[in-house]
Amino acid sequence: ADKIAEQLNTPLTALNIYPSHKGAETAPLLKVEGNVTLMALKPALNGGYIIRLFNPCDDESLARLTLPDVKHELTLRSMQVVTLLYKDGAVSECDLLDM
Repeated sequence: ADKIAEQLNTPLTALNIYPSHKGAETAPLLKVEGNVTLMALKPALNGGYIIRLFNPCDDESLARLTLPDVKHELTLRSMQVVTLLYKDGAVSECDLLDM
């Protein structure tokens, strides 16, 4: 079931509906690798961004995050949801209430 879910899971893609075709192509804000699902990426109330990840697999999964100025790895247990704060070039875990 995990392999089928992984095959059917489509990576999140940002789309600019008003492309100007002027200037250089920019890198994505966030790249997530591993058998995890990006549940949320939103501005944090006190600056930075909230990143929420979910491991839908029956086993632990290693998640690799690539942001403009930092790379971060973490292991999620089966069915675990993790909320992270990306702010000032650092990634840290936070509670759902810390957003």
